[in-house]
Amino acid sequence: MRSLFAFVMTALVVSCAAQQKPATQSRSGNCLIEQSEALTRVSDELLGFSLELPYEGWKVECGKAPRVLFAYSPTLGLHVTGELLQGGGKPKAKKLLRAVYAIARDKAERTGTRVGEAEFEVDGGKATLRYEVHLDNPNVPDAQRTNIRSIHEFKPLETSHGELLLLHVSWTGSNEDYGELREDISLPIKTFVAVR
Repeated sequence: MRSLFAFVMTALVVSCAAQQKPATQSRSGNCLIEQSEALTRVSDELLGFSLELPYEGWKVECGKAPRVLFAYSPTLGLHVTGELLQGGGKPKAKKLLRAVYAIARDKAERTGTRVGEAEFEVDGGKATLRYEVHLDNPNVPDAQRTNIRSIHEFKPLETSHGELLLLHVSWTGSNEDYGELREDISLPIKTFVAVR
């Protein structure tokens, strides 16, 4: 009985693997982009980093400093940007993230939105900033204001060459979609690795 079960499971795995599309590869600037149904992997060979984006269908551009990465998923409504930080020395992560948050609050005041409370998470000695932007603009209908969420996450990460990259992941969409995508929003930050 056990061998029949093993045979059926093996046949099922082989069948599923045969149905999946193989990963496609493309290039943009210094980046190698590998897309499959499950995820898109972006590897910047010059700066020495790699990250994973959920699912396929991403538009990815890798350019020159300071913005070295721009990725957008029209299906998911996710944006990911990576910007090399210029200037002398490496700022402390939490101090840098507090400055990012202050800039977001100032910008929100000028655009008729409001930035929610900053949430700082430290994992493995690395800090992440997360906040939500609220649509308080009186020109936006009430029904739209209460059903839309805009989530932002920032994390300074060091590439394998010792440069500091500020990764920003943002998503805007309905409350219903947020429930389904909650974990996917953080995937690029969680999967970032410095590659030698």
